[in-house]
Amino acid sequence: MKKWIMSVCILVVLAAGGGWVYFHFKHDQNPVMAANATTTVKQGELNVEISGSGSVASASSKDVKTSSMDEVNEVLVSKNDTVKKRG
Repeated sequence: MKKWIMSVCILVVLAAGGGWVYFHFKHDQNPVMAANATTTVKQGELNVEISGSGSVASASSKDVKTSSMDEVNEVLVSKNDTVKKRG
C-alpha cells in the first residue's frame, strides 16, 4: 500500500512541476512581430537595368516556292536585315 501512495505522490509532483514549467515559459514569450518599413511616396524617375541571355527563335516560318524553274539572279537584302511585307 505504501508503494502505491508513494507512486501517486511522485506522479502528482511530476505533473505539477511539468504544468508549472509549461505555463511559466509559454506566457513569458513575446510574440514575434514583423517590422513594417514605411516611407513617403515621391514622384520622380525610375531607373531599372535588366540583363539576360538566351536565344531568339521565330514563332513561325514559311518556305517560298515558285511555280516555275526560274533562277534567282540577285537577293537585295543582307543577313540580319529587317524586311516588311508589301501589298
